[in-house]
Amino acid sequence: MSEAAAKHHDHATTAWLPAALWTKCRIEAQLLLFSLAAVNFVFSIVYVWLTSQVDLGALATFLKALPESFERVAGVPFGAIATPTGRLAMAYVDPVTVFTAVAWGIARGSDCISGELGRGTMELLLAQPVRRSAVVVVQGIVTTIGSVLIAASSWLGMWVGVHFTDLAGSVDSLRFVPSALNLFGFMFFIAGFSTFASACGRDRRRTVGFVAGFYLVQVLMKVVGRAATGWEALLYGTFITVFEPQYLAIHPDTAWADVAGANGLLIILGLLSYALATLIFCRRDLPAPL
Repeated sequence: MSEAAAKHHDHATTAWLPAALWTKCRIEAQLLLFSLAAVNFVFSIVYVWLTSQVDLGALATFLKALPESFERVAGVPFGAIATPTGRLAMAYVDPVTVFTAVAWGIARGSDCISGELGRGTMELLLAQPVRRSAVVVVQGIVTTIGSVLIAASSWLGMWVGVHFTDLAGSVDSLRFVPSALNLFGFMFFIAGFSTFASACGRDRRRTVGFVAGFYLVQVLMKVVGRAATGWEALLYGTFITVFEPQYLAIHPDTAWADVAGANGLLIILGLLSYALATLIFCRRDLPAPL
């Protein structure tokens, strides 16, 4: 290899994933990551504590008597909700937990490309010896690590809550590990899809609006597909069908196989979204800053 070729090779190697790009993504993500992880951790502890204070009593009999259509929407038998493990499992589909997961995925994914373009910083970033693909790859890795930490904070809060309340003897906190893994897969796909939408636009607000609208449509499809007879086919068109953390916790015998299948689909769809985002971003022209 000639000296010129060697220099070119070294330059390409060091420029693809520069340390400065990692630092930039980490600094931009750390405040939101810490906030959401803290919310999940504290919420899980409070949720467990509140659950330990509630004695369902006659309400358990009432739940078991509700129509089957109500159970289909909830995703778990009401008889299971009457148990401590079943009630704790619902924390993973509580609006607070779901909001933190969706907020992280949309916020980080939308900022990857359309956020930089909207702020007018993309031209400055690419003026450095940085490949376009590295922008997506580094952002995706940092976001994925954040997804792991947020999911882990949810389970850790559950573990702390269980071990410091009266539920310590009746609930095995390890049964919620598959649920936390399913929460991670959920975030991974949302972040990947948000990055794909970000690569197609130039205004972060529009990207956030589009992804939020897409998510709400997916939720509606799942609810209608489960609640309305004859509309079950809608369940095959929404990724939220495989987000069932509450189901995994109450079926420990099949939980690991179920989460492997569910997360496999979510991760494949997320990786496909990241790949399309990278391809689009590498080939598109950069518009003028807004």
